[in-house]
Amino acid sequence: ETIPTMKFVPDLTTDVTHRQLRYLLANVGFQEILSYVFMSDGELAKLNAPASSAKLVSPQGAERSVLRTALYPSLIQAAALNHALSSLALFEIGRVFNDTETERLALLMSGPTAKGEWQADQKTDFYTFKGLLEKIAKTLGATFAVEPREVPYLHPGVSAAVLWNGQDIGMIGQLHPEIAARYELETTYIAELL
Repeated sequence: ETIPTMKFVPDLTTDVTHRQLRYLLANVGFQEILSYVFMSDGELAKLNAPASSAKLVSPQGAERSVLRTALYPSLIQAAALNHALSSLALFEIGRVFNDTETERLALLMSGPTAKGEWQADQKTDFYTFKGLLEKIAKTLGATFAVEPREVPYLHPGVSAAVLWNGQDIGMIGQLHPEIAARYELETTYIAELL
């Protein structure tokens, strides 16, 4: 007659579906997207992403002729398709194909993080975005730091390497204004992590 209590606390080393990470990201307001691993050379170039060496023999079409080399292009495309929304907080966990196949996490935020009723909207900025990642790191018992680094797809003055427990695991920053203009996006922040 009664359902037994069952508690499941995923172990990060054995949680191959990344359930805990997905839960933490959803808890701070992110929504997960799933996208194709196929892209076009032109789209990768338009987004300042690394060129793909994995070309498909029988592609579905010219727009899906190579394997992706980064996750952030999919998030930018999703943001462009949803530009009518005033704010976005998206993430994707997926595979990218460079010299080796690796799994990554990419995040994107744009628009206000909080809508104001009697005060102005709270706008997303680099520190708000970084603060959410710091909160996740703290929840997982990890240290989180950033150090300035230039990245081709990020704003030259607002880009950094992410250090997780002292190890360089990716990049965080504001999307390069030229790329944002190509996709008619407002100020957008992205991170891509191993």
